[in-house]
Amino acid sequence: MLIKQSIMQNLTRVFVIGGMAATMGLTFLQAPVAQAATTKCAANDTRCVITFGDQQIQTRQNDLNTLNTKIQTILGKKQITDAQANDLSTDVKNHLSIMSTLKTRLDAAPNAEEAREDVKSIYQHRILAVVLPRDYRILHLDVEIGVRDKLVDLKPTLENAIDKASDAQKAKLNPLFTDYKSDLTKIEGVIDNAQSTLPKLTAVAYNTDRDEYKANDTTLKQDERTIHSNLVSAAKDLHQIRQILDPQ
Repeated sequence: MLIKQSIMQNLTRVFVIGGMAATMGLTFLQAPVAQAATTKCAANDTRCVITFGDQQIQTRQNDLNTLNTKIQTILGKKQITDAQANDLSTDVKNHLSIMSTLKTRLDAAPNAEEAREDVKSIYQHRILAVVLPRDYRILHLDVEIGVRDKLVDLKPTLENAIDKASDAQKAKLNPLFTDYKSDLTKIEGVIDNAQSTLPKLTAVAYNTDRDEYKANDTTLKQDERTIHSNLVSAAKDLHQIRQILDPQ
């Protein structure tokens, strides 16, 4: 009785973690959508250009700070590691520093022409088009890797529970456990591919070789779908296994 209770406690704990993260929608960790920004300033209206540029910088700073808050919230829930959170927060802080430096330079622009060049620099860093979408995807992948690891670690517990089940239960449990293991195996290399592709999504790549950037983005989207769908499938298998072992 104590053995079964211990097994079910483990199953319950990991199912809650796995089911929550594996089934969460991408909107949970989705970057803000970049919006086209336009302004009509007179050719020599330096103040108008500076004001517009400051607004664009503020938007990016706000969105970067929102991302950092999400990183810390997810870290607080222990869904990512300290190292993962530190890497992402460092990138956020670096880009906040870039925006702060640009604002200082823009605000000191002596004329509209130089102010417009500074505004162009804001867009060249691709905070909305590249940095935020990439970092949100890294965060999402980090969470999913944590789920994958917990589900993999659960395999011995499941195997032990199935071994102690009745023959009638085993007839239902074994196919589910086979699918469960297969789902997790399928994403091993895919996760590696995603981790190697994400660093290629840079502002420089976006600015200089858009075709290659788009190709890497397409590859990453395919990998993300594979990872997500297999985690969802594994979570469903786990749910059914748990129901068979403890139908109450």
